[in-house]
Amino acid sequence: MEDSLFALLKKFIEKQNYRINLKELKFQLLSHPSYPSLHSVTGILNHFNMDNVALEVPKDRETLVQLPETFLSITTAKQYILVFRYEHHVQLLFNAKEKKNISIDEFLHTWSGIVVAMEKADIQTDKRGMLRSISLKPLYAFTIVLIIGLFFYYSPSLFAGLHFTFSLVGIFISVLIVRHELGYNSKAVDKFCTSNEYTNCDAVLNSGGASLSKYVKLSDICVVYFMGISLYWILFSALSLESSIIPILAILGIPVTLYSLYYQARIVKKWCPLCLGIVGVLWLQFFSLSAVGFSVIGLALDTINLFILFLSILVITSVWFLLRPLLKERKELKELQISHHKFIRNFDLFNAMLSQAESIETSIPQLHGKEIILGNTNAPLSLLIITNPSCFYCKAAHSDLEKIVTKNPTEINVTIRFSVRTDNQGDLAYRVTNRLLELYHTTSKERYSLSLNEAYAAKADLKKWLKKWGDVTTNVYAKTLQIQKEWCLENNINFTPALYINGRPFPKEYDRENLSYFIDDLIDQLHMELEQNENLEIA
Repeated sequence: MEDSLFALLKKFIEKQNYRINLKELKFQLLSHPSYPSLHSVTGILNHFNMDNVALEVPKDRETLVQLPETFLSITTAKQYILVFRYEHHVQLLFNAKEKKNISIDEFLHTWSGIVVAMEKADIQTDKRGMLRSISLKPLYAFTIVLIIGLFFYYSPSLFAGLHFTFSLVGIFISVLIVRHELGYNSKAVDKFCTSNEYTNCDAVLNSGGASLSKYVKLSDICVVYFMGISLYWILFSALSLESSIIPILAILGIPVTLYSLYYQARIVKKWCPLCLGIVGVLWLQFFSLSAVGFSVIGLALDTINLFILFLSILVITSVWFLLRPLLKERKELKELQISHHKFIRNFDLFNAMLSQAESIETSIPQLHGKEIILGNTNAPLSLLIITNPSCFYCKAAHSDLEKIVTKNPTEINVTIRFSVRTDNQGDLAYRVTNRLLELYHTTSKERYSLSLNEAYAAKADLKKWLKKWGDVTTNVYAKTLQIQKEWCLENNINFTPALYINGRPFPKEYDRENLSYFIDDLIDQLHMELEQNENLEIA
């Protein structure tokens, strides 16, 4: 049962695109008080914040076709199965290896009607987050240097060198325009765009004339044009062609600049310095023709020139219109993250959530003076963590609380309460916690702190820990562990880590690491309440 249920749950979670620590999943499943009941399965999914639903539905075809394509269920023989629903048949997975294809009628006959379903997780965001965590600036710089070096390696003509250089300037200005449109604020650009009362980039860029359609803006045309021309020049030089089609484009660019100047002066009645920069680049590219003694004889409309130009524009257009939505999405996600952190750090909201939670009595009178307490025992703010050294997520929780106590040694106390199996004294977690209790009561504070930190280190090996710190030498603390476990069961605390703040459970809407945001406010609030109570007593 142990291997089959874990295998099915693991497969089910993976099919829904969730990625979790499998060792922790197995630990939490097997340590659940109601394992292997359906309640333990849904409890596990809730513990890992996976939206799920468990219900009993009618056993008919009409209901079956409305269910998800993959769901966890139970047969009439009380056997767990992972169901893969297809149009004309059903595939059942009984464990990691055993699977069976049966007809829908046969499935309905053996099916209990129990369904555990989940929404699929969106893993695309996580993938993009991984990409964003890598700095691309060195890659950008290397690419630019490589492109410039590659072009000049072929000893281009004077006109080609001038036009290519001006195209790079055009790319730079075009990128500034796109960044400004997307909301990537730059103080230098903002100041440049609003240098006087006659200049306003936003007024021009947000006007109707700045867009060719709902999906294409003139800034996109600028990026594609200058990048496409730059790519064309590289291919042109690499192929050692003698005549170019570019002079024609340089001439055709002048009417575009005249329209831009007219539109800004007469329609919007504001000037966009960035747009004027693009106008200036196009005029410089035009005047570079006269600098090299341009002649109509030098024009080339041959097939190879047209093909290279078409290919260059096509490649850049394809890449750009794939990249631009990602840039916009990245900006929106960044804004969402900022708003999220503002929301998360709002103490009034956190305190409201905390106050709504039902308070429990966290003290255990018969264990007075026998439990592990860090910090000041008389501090106004009392935290309780229910933990297990074999628990993967307990390690991060322990680290977070240690930092909080270190920062506020006199204002906080943290009671460490263990939830371990007490029916097997050979269990590794039981032996480690028993030894931790023994060290806490028999050794120095510094030595105990070191042993505790090593037991909850990210890569802790509990077997090696026992070899270093010694195995339990007495059963004096076995009763303490038993009482702690019974308290956890009585208060329906089935998972570790569990955190309580002055008797109230830490709000599930927040991550435990968020607690550090509110410690100072919690302490201040408690001091104010103590002062008010003292004033009332005096009065």
